[in-house]
Amino acid sequence: MSFRAVILEPDGSGRVSTLEGYDDIKAALNGGWLEALRITDDIVAYIDEEGKMKNLPPNAIATGICREMDIGLHPDDFIVGPFVLCGQKQSDDPEEGLVDCDLPMEFMTRFFGDPAERN
Repeated sequence: MSFRAVILEPDGSGRVSTLEGYDDIKAALNGGWLEALRITDDIVAYIDEEGKMKNLPPNAIATGICREMDIGLHPDDFIVGPFVLCGQKQSDDPEEGLVDCDLPMEFMTRFFGDPAERN
Protein backbone atom coordinates (compact mmCIF):
# COMPACT_ATOMS: atom_id res chain seq x y z
CA MET A 1 0.00 0.00 0.00
CA SER A 2 1.49 3.35 -0.98
CA PHE A 3 1.33 6.43 1.22
CA ARG A 4 2.50 10.05 1.14
CA ALA A 5 5.29 11.02 3.51
CA VAL A 6 7.34 14.13 4.15
CA ILE A 7 11.10 13.64 4.04
CA LEU A 8 13.10 16.36 5.82
CA GLU A 9 16.82 16.55 5.07
CA PRO A 10 19.46 17.98 7.44
CA ASP A 11 20.14 20.86 5.02
CA GLY A 12 16.60 22.16 5.63
CA SER A 13 15.15 20.90 2.36
CA GLY A 14 12.08 18.73 2.30
CA ARG A 15 9.83 16.95 -0.12
CA VAL A 16 6.60 15.00 -0.22
CA SER A 17 7.20 11.50 -1.55
CA THR A 18 4.99 8.52 -2.24
CA LEU A 19 6.45 5.50 -0.48
CA GLU A 20 5.49 1.85 -0.74
CA GLY A 21 6.65 0.59 2.65
CA TYR A 22 9.69 -0.51 4.63
CA ASP A 23 12.16 -0.64 1.73
CA ASP A 24 11.23 2.87 0.55
CA ILE A 25 11.50 4.28 4.09
CA LYS A 26 14.89 2.63 4.48
CA ALA A 27 16.03 4.05 1.11
CA ALA A 28 14.87 7.55 2.14
CA LEU A 29 17.10 7.19 5.21
CA ASN A 30 20.02 6.00 3.07
CA GLY A 31 19.96 2.56 4.70
CA GLY A 32 20.62 1.76 8.32
CA TRP A 33 18.39 0.54 11.11
CA LEU A 34 14.97 2.17 11.27
CA GLU A 35 13.95 3.76 14.54
CA ALA A 36 10.30 4.79 14.84
CA LEU A 37 9.44 7.88 16.88
CA ARG A 38 5.80 8.25 17.90
CA ILE A 39 4.91 11.89 17.18
CA THR A 40 1.15 11.62 17.88
CA ASP A 41 -1.35 8.77 18.01
CA ASP A 42 -1.61 8.84 14.23
CA ILE A 43 1.82 10.13 13.14
CA VAL A 44 5.18 8.37 13.20
CA ALA A 45 8.64 9.53 12.17
CA TYR A 46 11.49 7.29 11.10
CA ILE A 47 15.17 8.03 11.60
CA ASP A 48 18.41 6.08 11.18
CA GLU A 49 19.00 4.54 14.62
CA GLU A 50 22.75 4.58 13.99
CA GLY A 51 22.81 8.14 12.64
CA LYS A 52 25.00 9.58 15.39
CA MET A 53 27.48 6.69 15.10
CA LYS A 54 27.66 7.44 11.36
CA ASN A 55 28.26 11.14 12.11
CA LEU A 56 25.21 12.21 10.10
CA PRO A 57 24.59 15.97 10.20
CA PRO A 58 22.09 17.43 12.70
CA ASN A 59 18.56 17.98 11.45
CA ALA A 60 17.36 21.19 13.13
CA ILE A 61 13.84 21.11 11.67
CA ALA A 62 13.28 17.50 12.76
CA THR A 63 14.65 18.28 16.22
CA GLY A 64 12.32 21.29 16.45
CA ILE A 65 9.28 19.19 15.52
CA CYS A 66 10.20 16.58 18.14
CA ARG A 67 10.61 19.26 20.79
CA GLU A 68 7.37 21.05 19.91
CA MET A 69 5.44 17.77 19.90
CA ASP A 70 7.11 16.83 23.23
CA ILE A 71 7.96 13.26 22.27
CA GLY A 72 10.40 12.86 25.16
CA LEU A 73 13.60 13.93 23.45
CA HIS A 74 16.27 14.53 26.12
CA PRO A 75 17.16 18.26 26.41
CA ASP A 76 20.71 17.57 25.17
CA ASP A 77 19.63 15.23 22.37
CA PHE A 78 18.95 16.06 18.72
CA ILE A 79 17.91 14.35 15.50
CA VAL A 80 20.51 13.64 12.81
CA GLY A 81 20.17 12.68 9.17
CA PRO A 82 16.97 12.43 7.14
CA PHE A 83 13.62 12.40 8.97
CA VAL A 84 10.65 10.60 7.38
CA LEU A 85 7.19 11.63 8.63
CA CYS A 86 4.07 9.65 7.78
CA GLY A 87 0.69 8.80 9.16
CA GLN A 88 -0.08 5.54 10.90
CA LYS A 89 -3.42 3.82 11.43
CA GLN A 90 -4.89 0.51 12.48
CA SER A 91 -5.08 -1.87 9.54
CA ASP A 92 -8.43 -3.23 8.36
CA ASP A 93 -6.80 -6.64 8.83
CA PRO A 94 -6.51 -7.20 12.61
CA GLU A 95 -3.48 -9.45 12.10
CA GLU A 96 -1.49 -6.60 10.50
CA GLY A 97 -1.72 -4.15 13.41
CA LEU A 98 -0.55 -0.62 12.58
CA VAL A 99 0.23 0.33 8.99
CA ASP A 100 1.80 3.45 7.53
CA CYS A 101 -0.50 5.82 5.64
CA ASP A 102 -0.63 9.41 4.33
CA LEU A 103 0.61 12.10 6.70
CA PRO A 104 -2.49 14.00 7.93
CA MET A 105 -2.99 17.31 6.11
CA GLU A 106 -3.54 19.18 9.41
CA PHE A 107 -0.01 18.24 10.50
CA MET A 108 1.52 19.24 7.16
CA THR A 109 -0.29 22.59 7.27
CA ARG A 110 0.74 23.23 10.89
CA PHE A 111 4.45 22.75 10.24
CA PHE A 112 4.84 23.51 6.54
CA GLY A 113 2.04 25.96 5.72
CA ASP A 114 -0.99 25.66 3.49
CA PRO A 115 0.07 24.27 0.10
CA ALA A 116 -2.78 26.22 -1.53
CA GLU A 117 -1.05 29.48 -0.53
CA ARG A 118 2.19 28.62 -2.35
CA ASN A 119 2.77 29.98 -5.83
